[in-house]
Amino acid sequence: MKILLGTSITWFALDVAFYGINLNNPTILDAIGFGSGNSDYDKLFNAALGNFVIALLGTVPGYWFTVAFVDSWGRKRIQLMGFIILTALFLVLGIWFN
Repeated sequence: MKILLGTSITWFALDVAFYGINLNNPTILDAIGFGSGNSDYDKLFNAALGNFVIALLGTVPGYWFTVAFVDSWGRKRIQLMGFIILTALFLVLGIWFN
């Protein structure tokens, strides 16, 4: 039961982090100037380009950081660092959200 509970809590925390980032995409896209357009095509293109920028600046460096340090630092430490950083970012977004 201890292993099942630990695994389920870890997956829940991962899902909250992953889907929480996706829920904030419209707000982030508006903040970086990719949330609007003159036509529907422009809006979709700007949203796709903005999502590409978000992935390029967030997902890609995080992936290569993990690849570089996973053997020396360990998976658990890197995962906890990611959760702590995401928690801090969500707190910043939540506290200063207008």
